[in-house]
Amino acid sequence: MTAEEQLEREAAGRRLAVAATVASVTLQVLAVVVGSTARRPPGESPGAILDAPRHVSQHAVGYIASAALLAGGYVLLAPVLDYLYRAAKARRPEVPGVARVTAYAGPVLLGLGLLALQVLQVVRAEDYLGHHPGDYFAARKVVDPGAAAGLLPAGAFALGFAFVIISLNAMRAGLLTRFMGVLGIIVGVLIAIQLGGSSPILWFWLGALAYLFAGRWPGGVPPAWRTGRAQPWPTAQELRARREHEDAAAAPPAAELSTQRPRSRKRRGPRG
Repeated sequence: MTAEEQLEREAAGRRLAVAATVASVTLQVLAVVVGSTARRPPGESPGAILDAPRHVSQHAVGYIASAALLAGGYVLLAPVLDYLYRAAKARRPEVPGVARVTAYAGPVLLGLGLLALQVLQVVRAEDYLGHHPGDYFAARKVVDPGAAAGLLPAGAFALGFAFVIISLNAMRAGLLTRFMGVLGIIVGVLIAIQLGGSSPILWFWLGALAYLFAGRWPGGVPPAWRTGRAQPWPTAQELRARREHEDAAAAPPAAELSTQRPRSRKRRGPRG
């Protein structure tokens, strides 16, 4: 595929990428807002554990709605990362294909894990209240992750891996500035550590990425988006060297400076 054909394909998919990015942020923020009204740490004391099932039952709608919104926000990360992956792959063929696989597998596994966790907690809470009230071990089982114990870590690590690899290669291809590339890598590490927990730093990165995809990046988009070829973003040292070179080229030659002498004024004598 030629650079012109690649640019045409990117232009055709740009609106979808921007829409998916904005929708992902919106759903994640809504999930946090809805979840904030329902979530409460159960604590570790026996009394807190015994109270957790009733709390889950009373806020079942909020729990499941929050999980569904967050799962949807994560699933929408797949086309966003895929768009950035394909752009980087076209400019850097050495980008590993496994990054694209994890860009889809990670959000799906993470979304399923989040939904499974909340649905299982609600079902177990209702069973506890109906058949095992006051049973500490049954109450403890309500907050146990169950099947989600495997899905959540797998999805989080896969999604975090996709963020790190795609951000790194997009930065090396010149599609992301060094700030955006490093920030994307940090986001990937945080997702893996927090087992998929949404965070403002992820929202900021996605918001900035939407501006970049839309061609509204302050100062203009990186040249690699316009040429279809890899043009790595210059380092701070390279930018400094370039400015020094431009200043030296704009300065007049030393020989010319040495020939320029200040003109002395002729002193006029007194008029008679």
